[in-house]
Amino acid sequence: MSFPLTRGAANACIGNSFRGGVSPRNTRHLRGQSTLEYVLIIALIGLVVVFAGPWIASAIRNQFNTVARAIMSGTTGENFYEPEDIPDPESGTAFAIYSEDDHSLMFYKRRGVPQVGDMFNDRRVTALYTGIETARYRAIPQPETTGIGEGRQSVAVDNGDVCTPWYDYAGECKTVCVTDEGIHPISAKYWFQNFVKCTSFDVLKIDSSSITDISHLFFAYKSVEKIDLTTWDTSNLKESLSTFARCSMLQSVGFCNGDFSNTDSLDWMFSGCSSLSLDCSNWNVSSNVTHTDFAGNALGVVPPKAWQ
Repeated sequence: MSFPLTRGAANACIGNSFRGGVSPRNTRHLRGQSTLEYVLIIALIGLVVVFAGPWIASAIRNQFNTVARAIMSGTTGENFYEPEDIPDPESGTAFAIYSEDDHSLMFYKRRGVPQVGDMFNDRRVTALYTGIETARYRAIPQPETTGIGEGRQSVAVDNGDVCTPWYDYAGECKTVCVTDEGIHPISAKYWFQNFVKCTSFDVLKIDSSSITDISHLFFAYKSVEKIDLTTWDTSNLKESLSTFARCSMLQSVGFCNGDFSNTDSLDWMFSGCSSLSLDCSNWNVSSNVTHTDFAGNALGVVPPKAWQ
């Protein structure tokens, strides 16, 4: 038995079938194609990952390694630093810088040398000195040609003169520091005499194995209480006249081994060191060494046994 469709029902059927609708049969067919396409896409991606993935990963690693090498090279100065920023203990140029910013005298050994007026290690270069290792000191450039340090008369000197060029700042210097290793001077004569205001002092990085003369090295160095020379080799030393004379505030001095077996003169070495306490009884000294007033007015200094 059949029932006739009403006009509304007929229209509804027509709308579902012919007005943009999709029959279940067609829907199943389209859904199958979509699934197959997704499977093929996933499979293709998988093949790319399997075959091209290692190459891509290697390329990425290579790029990262290239950048890393550049950065590491830059941190040692190869790419990003100026020559004067690169320490070179083997073949660099030794120089000293005085800066009025903090009244410091700093010693370096670098591949290059800065200029007067430059900012170097966060300090303005007031004066620059070379010839540190040869004792043929030079101020570069001379203050009278730069206008910096006007009124000061820096001079080029050798071991026969009575001062170093940075003596101009002896009364102002507050800090002395040897920053770089590999500085091996043949003389330290007069280096820090009359540094009356200097309270911070570090020269442990100096290679002293070639030094033959430390006369007047700390003469009248009146503000310092302790001097540490425990890394200094004195076995090749020839002259040590008045090395610590008139260091009235000095309380202790540290030496590496007390080997003065090749030294010709220890005259006035500790004369006037009234606050010093030092036992030199085990020093190795030459039988021919002169020692006039070795520790005059320095009652806390015990002389070598050879002289007792």
